[in-house]
Amino acid sequence: MTKLFSIGYAGRSPKGLLSILSHFNVELLIDVRSNPYSKVNPEYNGVAFSRFLKEHGLKYADLGELLGARPESKSLYDRQSGAADYQRISQSAPFQKGINNLIAALNNGINAALICAERNPETCHRSLLIGDYLQTNFHIEMEHIISADKLLNQRELVHDLVYRDTSGNIDLFSDFEQLKSEALDRQIKKYAYVNPTYKQEKLKIQRNRR
Repeated sequence: MTKLFSIGYAGRSPKGLLSILSHFNVELLIDVRSNPYSKVNPEYNGVAFSRFLKEHGLKYADLGELLGARPESKSLYDRQSGAADYQRISQSAPFQKGINNLIAALNNGINAALICAERNPETCHRSLLIGDYLQTNFHIEMEHIISADKLLNQRELVHDLVYRDTSGNIDLFSDFEQLKSEALDRQIKKYAYVNPTYKQEKLKIQRNRR
């Protein structure tokens, strides 16, 4: 059965990452970084990284422009905070195109994994944006790779967030979908990318008012 995984490269060497991906029979690695570049980990820069994967028989696709969480369009950011608005992003044409490409790969029987920098899926748009969208709209359960011997699927991740958000106070009368929405919103507010240009524009407006 075709599976969709996700993994973060922080704290991992390319060889260590490759070993984990091989363990789960991943055939295609899909980069969902808006900018496939890293000062801290240059070995994960797009060109060098894709070459490394190709040398080891793994396919690489860069879908960061479509599925990344740092879009170029200002309309996809909250006007007040400057934070990326995941709801708007999920409805945008580029994101929809990226989702269609992703599903096409899965329909072709390819075991794929999304990759971004954040090691913890709870703090990354792999789960908070893409994983939630796929689960809600296509009933696709992304499997987040924690280690070579541990997976956390999207449903489990969301349950963990809700449980912590409510301190475990959930009963048969609880509206789980509402609790899920609130828990994800809080998590997104904590970790969504904030566009620095909004801060600069805000400062200019404040100065002009003085």
